[in-house]
Amino acid sequence: MAEINIYGKENLPKDGPLIVVANHFSFLDPVAMIRISPWPIEFLGGAQFPHAPQIVRSLPQIWGYYPVFRGTASTYALRAAESILK
Repeated sequence: MAEINIYGKENLPKDGPLIVVANHFSFLDPVAMIRISPWPIEFLGGAQFPHAPQIVRSLPQIWGYYPVFRGTASTYALRAAESILK
């Protein structure tokens, strides 16, 4: 696995809810986030994985994953995020 650098870690809260917004370049990036995070992570992400390998398409069943249906007026993901933060 590649070296992972975390910048600004000192700015993260010690406890309480936290929202992390991350741009990623690979389907493996969320896996890396789970691996290095000291906190449990739940994800909002695209509902479709058309080009992802089967193993990646099955990962949302393992994680706390809430699909975002792009191009629709669905508020499911936002309501899920709100309940997680409470």
